[in-house]
Amino acid sequence: MPLIYCSECGKQISDSATACPNCGKPSEKVVRDKAGKQVAGWIIVGLGIGFDFFVYSQPPVEAGHPNEQKLAALRLFGYVVGLVIIAVGCWVANSSKEHS
Repeated sequence: MPLIYCSECGKQISDSATACPNCGKPSEKVVRDKAGKQVAGWIIVGLGIGFDFFVYSQPPVEAGHPNEQKLAALRLFGYVVGLVIIAVGCWVANSSKEHS
């Protein structure tokens, strides 16, 4: 277990430590991991929003169409799927934050 120096206080710490035991500064690896999760979460949110825009950009079903109810239900299902994708993205982006 090699030792490295804390960039904040200069004390030696383990390279596997998540934070400096002396000053509490998070390790660079922890900071990078959190940033990566936030970016991934917001990308997922963007995909969900794009999916919802795609679902609602489809032309409306004409009244009297033989599959009118099925197509309306499919459109609603697509919208709900988009909302779930957005919720998952928000959860991923916020799961990287520390909870006190």
